Amino acid sequence: MDMLLKPYNTDLEIDGSGAKNVTRFSLRERGLVRMDGDLRQVEIVCLNGAIWVTQPGDECDYLLTAGKRFQIGHKGVVLVQGLPEGKFQINKN
Repeated sequence: MDMLLKPYNTDLEIDGSGAKNVTRFSLRERGLVRMDGDLRQVEIVCLNGAIWVTQPGDECDYLLTAGKRFQIGHKGVVLVQGLPEGKFQINKN
């Protein structure tokens, strides 16, 4: 699966050293990540703090706190923002 990740601030830390198909992110206050592509096989898991998730074709936005999960269900751009900051991982199935 091809995926484009684009951080919108310089306060993004990416840790890809963990398990295969898992990438961890740390967003500082109001940090924003844009993911683009066919992400329907991607799950977002909030590890710490809180993150806001929005995806195309979905009237709802989602606020995830530590331990909460979100399965992406649409193709296109998905935005993840720290509120005010948060750590999360993406699991690619």
